[in-house]
Amino acid sequence: SWKILANKLLVMLIKLGDFLVGAYLCAVGLVNSVIYRSSYCRSQNYWLASIYCSIVGIFSTFGSQVSLFSLTALSLLRVVEIIRAAPIDSNNRISKRDIFKAAGLISAVALSALALSVVPLIPIFRDFFVNGLVY
Repeated sequence: SWKILANKLLVMLIKLGDFLVGAYLCAVGLVNSVIYRSSYCRSQNYWLASIYCSIVGIFSTFGSQVSLFSLTALSLLRVVEIIRAAPIDSNNRISKRDIFKAAGLISAVALSALALSVVPLIPIFRDFFVNGLVY
């Protein structure tokens, strides 16, 4: 059924989110050790106002939000299944309708996380989200 497909895809989204957070941490560590070395404190404002910080910030925010939303959706799916106690089909065939339901759920999770990670970079919202380093 679509719920089995959705479970598998949500777990894949959790893996993707964790990978993106790991990539963010590696990027920040690499920039700190290769580019700034011992001068990060003097270059902090330059780094925080740079496009590179914004890009890795999107990775971090998107990764953590997609993991959070995926875990929430996965938990809700499982709670609904426990409440309903629906029997499992013996044929386990996935129809096109099931694929569309699962794709809709996955798309909603991914697009919500993406929106939350990109909104702070929109110029209208910049003063609300950025701490005054970009003027």
